[in-house]
Amino acid sequence: MKCRLLYVLAIILAWAFLALVSCHSVTIGVGSGHRHGPAPHAPAHGHRHKHRGVDLVFDADWGVYVVVGFPRHYYHGGRYYRRHETRWQVGACVEGPWKSVSEDALPPGLQGR
Repeated sequence: MKCRLLYVLAIILAWAFLALVSCHSVTIGVGSGHRHGPAPHAPAHGHRHKHRGVDLVFDADWGVYVVVGFPRHYYHGGRYYRRHETRWQVGACVEGPWKSVSEDALPPGLQGR
C-alpha cells in the first residue's frame, strides 16, 4: 500500500513539474528598458495592434501608434494621447477621461507636431 501511495505521489509531482516548466511569463509595462513600438520580429511601419478593443497602427516616423477611427489620437507606452483644439491631452482609455499635458511630457514623436 505504501508503494502505491508513493507511486501516485510521484506521478502527481511529475505532472506538477511539467505544468510549471511549460509556463512562461510575458512582461508588458511602462518603464525604462521597455519598447513601446511593435515587437522586434514584427514589421515596424504599419504594424497593427489591438488594445482594449481599439485598433492601433504603428507609425515608424512618429514612433507611436495611430488610433484607427479616432482622428488625432495616438497610443504610446500604455497611454492614449490626443490633440484637442490647441492642447495635448493624455488618458488611460481612448474615451477618456482626458487630462491636459505639457508638450515636454509627450512621447518624442509627438513633440513639436
